[in-house]
Amino acid sequence: MSLQENMDQMDKIVTGLEEDKRTREQKLQESLVRLVEYKEALKAQMKDTDVQLESVLKALGLNHSFQAPDGVVYKITKPTGTYISFKEIDYARTKKVGEAKGGLSKTEAKELGYTVD
Repeated sequence: MSLQENMDQMDKIVTGLEEDKRTREQKLQESLVRLVEYKEALKAQMKDTDVQLESVLKALGLNHSFQAPDGVVYKITKPTGTYISFKEIDYARTKKVGEAKGGLSKTEAKELGYTVD
């Protein structure tokens, strides 16, 4: 193989690597756009869910409590605040299996008259 043929071969390799880099970058950018769109859709869905949840919480009323079929106790509470926005009404629940703790203590659930493990 001549020197020119070797140089041509090297040029093809370098060009291929540059194209691979551009292709990889393009795929990453496409992934970014898809993820951002997905996150924005989730945010919109969360806002809708928050509106529906607040409506149900208000309908049940502050201090309402109940025990779900899985044994978790829920109590409608007035929150002290959240990370970004302050909600007018929220809920606390006992921990589920595998969780370290819930927002509603077992002691308070028992005081509300529920049987908890």
